[in-house]
Amino acid sequence: MGSDNRQRATARILAALACVGAMVGCAAVEGAPPRGSEPTTLVAAAPSPPAALFAAEPQQGDPDRYYPESRRSESETPFGLDHVRLDAFFIPAFWITADEKVDTSFGSDRADLDTGTGFGLRAGVGSEHQSIGLMYVASFHEEETSDSDASTQALYLDFAYHNDVGGVRGATFEVGAGLGVAHLEFDREFDTETEGAFNLHGMLKFAVTDNFSVDAGLGGFVFGHFGDTVAYGTWLMVGASLAF
Repeated sequence: MGSDNRQRATARILAALACVGAMVGCAAVEGAPPRGSEPTTLVAAAPSPPAALFAAEPQQGDPDRYYPESRRSESETPFGLDHVRLDAFFIPAFWITADEKVDTSFGSDRADLDTGTGFGLRAGVGSEHQSIGLMYVASFHEEETSDSDASTQALYLDFAYHNDVGGVRGATFEVGAGLGVAHLEFDREFDTETEGAFNLHGMLKFAVTDNFSVDAGLGGFVFGHFGDTVAYGTWLMVGASLAF
């Protein structure tokens, strides 16, 4: 009788242990990841850098390299032909020395031209800072030795550079040079000459409106050819300009 009780108690303990083992196995199967899958790993993404740090460097030949958008003309080129410049000026003083002589019974007399007056015109096309055009300059004098009249006329292919005067609002400067032909004429005694010509000139311009300015400047010239100077001198000028 006592052995039967002990057998029944042992069987109950074994059955309880089997149930506990089955429950633990089911829980392990449910918590395990699917076969063949890898555990998920979370990676923090670094913020992308600002696009400005990787802006393209201006390449050689790109107008933006030297001419920012705010300073370029509508032509998008630094050496365009989209600007027209017209200049007219009065010459209150034109100084000239002429290398002209005339033979007389007492030897030879050298031409002596007084300080004359004159005028000039220039028309050119170009960009905001450069222009190329034609410049005409004329002057009128009296010749003291023979009491005669004299005049000069010159036509130049002229190159000019324009830019702002730093620190002076509305003021610009212009420097230029030209090559051409000149005509020096006397009404008697001395020979009339037609020769090559070269000039340098500079002006200060003060804007009255966006397109109109008043000017003042000076110039210098040489008439002749290599080895023979016919005349040389300087002039003072005041004028006005249109730019559009």
